[in-house]
Amino acid sequence: MDSTTELILLAEAVVRGDNVEPGELCRAAIAVADNPPEDHDLARFADLLIDASFGWARFNGSRLRLATAVRAYSLAASLLAADK
Repeated sequence: MDSTTELILLAEAVVRGDNVEPGELCRAAIAVADNPPEDHDLARFADLLIDASFGWARFNGSRLRLATAVRAYSLAASLLAADK
C-alpha cells in the first residue's frame, strides 16, 4: 500500500469516529510529505490532506475538515485517472 492510500484510510477511520492514534495519522502524513504524488495538482491536494491530518491530530482539529480533504483528494485522483 502506498503512503497516500494509507493516509486516506486512516483519515477515513478518523472521520467515522474510529479510534485512531494521532501519532499514527501524523506518521502517515509525514510519509506522504516525504513522497508526494508525482502529479503537481494532485500533490497540492495531498498537501491539503496532510494539513488537515496534522490539524486534527495535533490541534484538536475538525473531522469535517479532514473529511473534506479526503473527499477533495479522492475526487482529484479520480479526475486525473479519467484524463489518462
